[in-house]
Amino acid sequence: MAEAWAGRRRGARLLDLLLWACLTLPLAVEQLAMPRSGALRWGLVAAGAAVAGAAVLLARRRPLWALGLPVAAAVLLWSVDISAPSSALAPFALVAAMAYLAGRRLAEGRPVLVLTGWLAAAGLLLGIGVRAVQDGVFGAVTALHSWIVLAIALVIALLLPWLFARYRTTRAELAVAGWQRAAWLERERRITAEQARLRERSRIAQEMHDSLGHELSLIALRAAALELAPGADERTRAQAGEVRAGLADATARLREIVGVLRPGTGVSAADDGADTLGMQSGGADIDALVRRAAAAGMSVRLERSGPEGEVPDAVRRAAHRIVQEALTNAAKHAPGAAVAVAVGHGRETTSVTVRNGPAPAGGGGRAPGGRQGLAGLAERARMLGGTLAAGPDGAGFTVRAELPHRAARAVADADLAEEPDGGGESVRRFASGRERVRHSLTAAVVVPVVGCLGLALAVVGLELYVNAGNEFDRAGFQALSVGQDRAEVERVLPRFQRLGGPPVAEPPPPPGAECRYYWSGEPVNGEEIYRVCFTGDRLADATAIPRSALSVPGD
Repeated sequence: MAEAWAGRRRGARLLDLLLWACLTLPLAVEQLAMPRSGALRWGLVAAGAAVAGAAVLLARRRPLWALGLPVAAAVLLWSVDISAPSSALAPFALVAAMAYLAGRRLAEGRPVLVLTGWLAAAGLLLGIGVRAVQDGVFGAVTALHSWIVLAIALVIALLLPWLFARYRTTRAELAVAGWQRAAWLERERRITAEQARLRERSRIAQEMHDSLGHELSLIALRAAALELAPGADERTRAQAGEVRAGLADATARLREIVGVLRPGTGVSAADDGADTLGMQSGGADIDALVRRAAAAGMSVRLERSGPEGEVPDAVRRAAHRIVQEALTNAAKHAPGAAVAVAVGHGRETTSVTVRNGPAPAGGGGRAPGGRQGLAGLAERARMLGGTLAAGPDGAGFTVRAELPHRAARAVADADLAEEPDGGGESVRRFASGRERVRHSLTAAVVVPVVGCLGLALAVVGLELYVNAGNEFDRAGFQALSVGQDRAEVERVLPRFQRLGGPPVAEPPPPPGAECRYYWSGEPVNGEEIYRVCFTGDRLADATAIPRSALSVPGD
């Protein structure tokens, strides 16, 4: 493990070294090609290499600081030389590289915008201050114009690489989230399959308990009646007793099997299906259930009250189950005892009462029981908003239940309204994550684009304002003469100079002269720009520069 970690660190260092070399080489080539003194050129190369090295070193652990270094270097270079945005591209390549790395390693774009904004604002104040001291108001205007170009260049150098990096990072994160969701769905599928298996086991257990157990109890009841029937000889009675004892053993084993299939005493999710099966096998309704018990030899009577038409189906099924379980228990635990069943339907509730008296003498002992059926019925009644009580009542036993209609209707409506949620919480979290990513990327695009549009409009407005006052009429230019007093010349000069700096291919100006450039108000013979140069307090040069000097020959 340690060797693998050391290998990764060596690989990361090699990649950092390669990145530093790729960023430093174009910066050195560009600076060495600039028309500057040798010491200044090599100083700028060394400074650029140092900035690139520091940014690469910080990029892994402090990506925001790594981005701030080249941005600050570009702003500082512009403050010293306001032509930097158009003459130096290597610093912006370094900014673009660090912006990409920051996009890969930073989740939020707001710190990047805040840092860049503060540095750009500081550079604006510094550049305007320097140029205002050197050239006055027009120097400040020129600095503002150049700063807007710098800001647009920084936005482009930052935005495109950062967005591409965020796209790649977001895509990778969504891919990981997709695999995690697939694994979660696989686990959920296994859990759902296990739950379905348990529900099926519970349904089988419920059906065995309700149908088979009930039938065995009725057969045992018939065997007990045959055992006590008058006129039966001893052999018949002995055989009937053996049958009853065997049925008691079979019932006990059935109870054990039910306990294995359905651990616990709660009601399963499949009880409704078990109820339906129980009603179909045991009779269509409570009346049929009581008739079958009476036909098996049980002394049972049924009393009904109230209309049954408004009773919800869930209450009907629960009442049927309660009567069935109570009759089964009476047959097992008090064979031969009289049983009274009372079912009353009101406007809001249905009441069910099943009471059996004591077993007659010689009627057989109590069969073992786990009371799982009554516990399950109590839980069912609770889920319907009702109650079920079961216990001794004098010498007998009574089961009494109150089942409200309103709660049963609410449960049924909830079951009908329940629909698959398409994956549950994981889908909602996945969609929420994608929505947050979409909003953040939208904001990261909209804010810089709107900012660039605003800056572009500011450039256009500033140029229109300056161009309205930087034209020098031909007659005034021709009236100038070398050696003329500077104050006298400045009285006839336009308010602003031409934006954009000196022409590329202008004639050499006088050594040590301070030159100004104005558009020609009336171009003649291609003379587009008038250059006026001062040496001290005297006019040293007045030259008309042709339009062709605005670009490098051959472009």
